[in-house]
Amino acid sequence: MFLINVPGEKTPSHSQVHHGWPFIYFSHPPHGPSYWSFAGLRSPQDLDWLAIALNGLIAVGIAGLVAAACEYWIRRYGRLFRFGLSSLLVVTALIATLLGLALRDLQRCSLQERILNGLSARAGVSVHREPRSLDWLRSLLGHQQPSRVVGLIIISKDGAPLETPAVGSLSDLRWLRLDNLSLSGEWVDQIARLRLENLQIELSDIQGNRLEVLRALASVPNLKSLFLRGDTFEDADLAPLASANDLIHFGVVSKRVTGRSLEHLARLEGVRSLEFEDADFTAANFEPLAAIKNLDSAVFAGCKMSSEDEARLKNSLGPLSNWSVRQESKGLKRSIQVHLDSRQETHP
Repeated sequence: MFLINVPGEKTPSHSQVHHGWPFIYFSHPPHGPSYWSFAGLRSPQDLDWLAIALNGLIAVGIAGLVAAACEYWIRRYGRLFRFGLSSLLVVTALIATLLGLALRDLQRCSLQERILNGLSARAGVSVHREPRSLDWLRSLLGHQQPSRVVGLIIISKDGAPLETPAVGSLSDLRWLRLDNLSLSGEWVDQIARLRLENLQIELSDIQGNRLEVLRALASVPNLKSLFLRGDTFEDADLAPLASANDLIHFGVVSKRVTGRSLEHLARLEGVRSLEFEDADFTAANFEPLAAIKNLDSAVFAGCKMSSEDEARLKNSLGPLSNWSVRQESKGLKRSIQVHLDSRQETHP
C-alpha cells in the first residue's frame, strides 16, 4: 500500500499528477519524469489528511482480510501451500504466458516508434497515445517504453508526395488526420488496413489514377472529413465520392470545380456541411442542394455568383423554411454562408 499511495499517477491529459489510492490526498502539475516528486508542496497543510487516514484504514482492512484468510487456510489444512510438480508446471506456464504477452506489447510499441521516427523525418507529426496507469511501477522495473499510439496527425511540410510509410502496422490507431498531403493508391491501401473510428484528410494533389484513388478512398470506413485543395481538382474527381457513406464534412478549393459537382454530392446522405471556395456556380446548380437531407450548413466563399444566382439559391431552398442566408465581404471576394438553425422532421 505504501508503493501505491506515495508515487504519483499522471492523468490521461498529463496535466496533473495525483497521489493517493483510493482517495487522492495531493495533486500538482508534472515536474520532470519522476513519479515520486511532490512539487508544489509548501507545507503539511497542503495535504488532505482525511484522505490519508482513509487510505490507511483501507490498507489495514485489506491486510486484515488477507491475514484472516491465510489463518483460516492454515488451521484447516495445516499449511499455506501444497506445492508439487503439477503446481510448478502451472506456475511456469502462467509466468511464460504473462512474459509472452508483455514481450508482444513491447515489440508492437517498438514497431510503432520506428514508423513514427521515419515519418518525423519527412513530415510534421503529432502523436496521441493511449492513457495508462501504473507508469511509476514500470519506471521501477526499468520499462520506459512509450504507450500505444491511438491518434496521429501527419502534416506534409510542402505538399510534396511522401514516401508511403507502413502506417497500416499502427494496429492500435483509432483516428488519423492527414493535412496538405499528395495521396497515392499505396497510401490508401495502408489506411484501409487500419480499424479507424475517425479519418480526416486534406489533399493537395493525387498521384496516379485520380478516379481510382478517390474511389478507393471513398470506400475506406469512417472517412468523416475530406477537403480537396488545389486547382488540379475538377468536377469529374468528385463523382467517386458519391459512395462515401460515412462522410460528414466535405470541402473543395478549386477554380476548376463548378456547381455541377453538387449532383454527385447530393447522393451523400450523411454529409452535414459543405464548403466551396473559388468555384463557379450558376443558378441552375443549386437545386440538388435541397435534396441533401442531413445538410446543416454550406459555405460558398469567393464563388462567382450574380445577384440572380443568389436569388435562385434562396428560392431553391425555399421549401426548407428554416434556412437563412448571410452574405459577407472578404476582400474582393464575396462569401455566402447558408446555415440551418433548426431542421424540420420531414423533407420535401
